[in-house]
Amino acid sequence: MRRSAQIRWRLIAAIVIPVFGAMARIRITRGSLPAKGPFIISPNHYSEIDPIVMGIVVWKLRRTPRFFAKASLFRVPGLGTLMRFTGQIPVERNSSMKTSEPLEAAKILTSQGSGLIVYPEGTLTKDADMWPMTGKLGAMRMALQSDIPLFPAAHWGTHKLMGRYSKKITVIPRSQIHVIVGQEMDLSVYRGKPVTTELLERATEDLMHHIAALVGELRGENPPAKLHDGRGESEVTLWARRSEIAREIRESNRNSDYLPGINLPAALSATDNLEACVAGASQVYIAVPSQHLRHNLEALAGTLASDAIVISLMKGVEAGTGLRMSEVLTAAGGIAPHRIAVVSGPNLALEIAREQPTAAVASSVSPDTAREVATAATNHYFKTFTNTDVVGTEFGGVL
Repeated sequence: MRRSAQIRWRLIAAIVIPVFGAMARIRITRGSLPAKGPFIISPNHYSEIDPIVMGIVVWKLRRTPRFFAKASLFRVPGLGTLMRFTGQIPVERNSSMKTSEPLEAAKILTSQGSGLIVYPEGTLTKDADMWPMTGKLGAMRMALQSDIPLFPAAHWGTHKLMGRYSKKITVIPRSQIHVIVGQEMDLSVYRGKPVTTELLERATEDLMHHIAALVGELRGENPPAKLHDGRGESEVTLWARRSEIAREIRESNRNSDYLPGINLPAALSATDNLEACVAGASQVYIAVPSQHLRHNLEALAGTLASDAIVISLMKGVEAGTGLRMSEVLTAAGGIAPHRIAVVSGPNLALEIAREQPTAAVASSVSPDTAREVATAATNHYFKTFTNTDVVGTEFGGVL
C-alpha cells in the first residue's frame, strides 16, 4: 500500500478504534490474514454496524479494510469524498454489470495486493435466529477466476451493540463481540473447471456453510442444515404525505387509517421525507394516482440512484398524452426502460396485509429486472410471476 494511503488509514484508525472501543470490546478468538498479497474475507451480516466491526478486525490483523460500495454513494457530496479517500470500490447495479464488476474488483485487488471484505449474503440476514442465509456469487467468482485466497469469517455479539434493523446504538453495558477468521477455503475441487453459474452456486453454498459453522462455534450451537433462502422480509421504507401516518408506522407498526387492525412487519419503516425515503434504494415502487405521476417525478429528480429499479404499481394512461405509466417514467423521469418494471394483480391491499394467498405479474423489457422484482416480491402467500410484455401487462391492469 502506498505511504499516503497508510497515513490516511492510520489517521482514521486513530479516531475510530478508541471511540468504538469505548462502546464494545472486540475479541478475535482465532484467525489470521496473509501478511501481503490480495485476499477476500467473507463474514456473516446481521447488523448495520457490521462493516465497522469487520473493518476493525481486518485492521487489527494488520491489513487495510476495503468494501464494495454502491456507486451512487460516491456521488453524494462529502460521503463520496470519504469513500474515495478510504479506497472503497464502487459497484453499479445495472444488470449488465453484475458479472463484470467482481472481475474488475479482482483486477484491482491483484494489482494493488489489497484485501476486500465481501458480505456474500448481500444484505442483513432474514433468518429469524440470525443464522447466515444463502449467498450471492460475487465473492466466489472473484476467488475462482482470479485465484484470490478466500477466508470465511464470523462475528457474534454485534447485535447487542446495534440490533438487526435498528439504527440505535446501545453503549451500556459495553458489548462483547467475538470474532473468528477461518482458514483459507480449499477451493481445489472447483478449480480447473469452467466457472459456470452452477459451479459458483455449489462453491458459494460451501462458503456459506463454512461461515455458518464458525457462527455456530461462537454461539455454542449447531447451525441449521439448510440455510434461509433470503426470501423473507426485506428492508422497506414507505413514503407518506402525512407525517402522522409515517410516525404511526415507525413507532407502532400500524396504519390505522388505511389498514385498521393490521400489524405491519417489524422491518417496515416510513417517512414523510421523499428524498430520505428513496436515498440509496435498489428498488423504488411507485403507487401514486396516475395523473399525478409526472408531478411526483419532478419531486424525485436527482434523488434516485442511477442504478435503481423503478416499479410502477399504477393503472391508467396519462390524460392529454395517452402515455402508459412506464412511458411517463421514461419521458418525464429519464429512467431507462431496462430499469423499469410494471406490476399488475388484481390485488386488494387489505387482503395482502391479511396474508391471503394471491399472485401478481412483474413485467419488464429486461428479463433480469423482472426476475429481481419477482424475487423481492415473493413469499409464502404472495407469488410474483414474470414476463416481458410490458404493454399487455399495463393495459391488462386497466381494462
